[in-house]
Amino acid sequence: MLSVVDIPYIVFRLLKRERNGSTVSPADLNRFLALAHAEEVSTMKSLMEINQEVTDSMRTFINVEYKTATSNYVSLSSLSGTYLKLLGAQRKNGTRYEDCDVVTQLELQDREYNSITTPTVNYPVCYIAGSTIYFNPAPESGANGVKISYLRQPTVPQVDAYINTQGEIVWLGVNDTVISSLIEANFLLYGWDGTPLPLTDDSPDFYTSTTVEFEWPDEVNRINILKRVLVMCGVTVPDDLAIQYGTR
Repeated sequence: MLSVVDIPYIVFRLLKRERNGSTVSPADLNRFLALAHAEEVSTMKSLMEINQEVTDSMRTFINVEYKTATSNYVSLSSLSGTYLKLLGAQRKNGTRYEDCDVVTQLELQDREYNSITTPTVNYPVCYIAGSTIYFNPAPESGANGVKISYLRQPTVPQVDAYINTQGEIVWLGVNDTVISSLIEANFLLYGWDGTPLPLTDDSPDFYTSTTVEFEWPDEVNRINILKRVLVMCGVTVPDDLAIQYGTR
């Protein structure tokens, strides 16, 4: 399966400008990678629930959490990870949880003024209000008054690298380490952003990679991100060619 560390090798091979003379710096590459990742998340989020295959590919990022509410509102920022999309909510009703109809604020107003559709403990509703979820009726007091299903933001991938004593860029995998004596002296002092590399206090000192692997379980999403990165770098190639040239 395509790994995040494969990305720079594929990009530089297809650009035919590996290492010295490359017009794409590691910082640019990670910026493109973050943008491409965000575009893939946005695309998959918009397609979710339209296509079952898309829903399955996003299942890794679906969280379910129980929350205690002290009012009608539950903060979205209290959810684990970065909230992307509400998939469903339930309100505790005695020993069971009732599904909430997810409505707009205007729809709620219409329902509140209709004696037949007004929200009840057996037929509750909720809607997104800024950075909170509003429930009607208010959740029961006590622990775990509501159950929320939501889509979270996949971890943004990035690939770390250093410059060795020969002046070459060396890409690092997740949790890889490198002895400080193998790193070019100026790079030790200034890194990519002008700050010294954080080294251990061991003897000898070493640097630990900050590479973050893809969370996407499906190869197709990783390939889509690769294609977007290549386009940002000025390269457009078929999937099979990208993988062929990316073989290390």
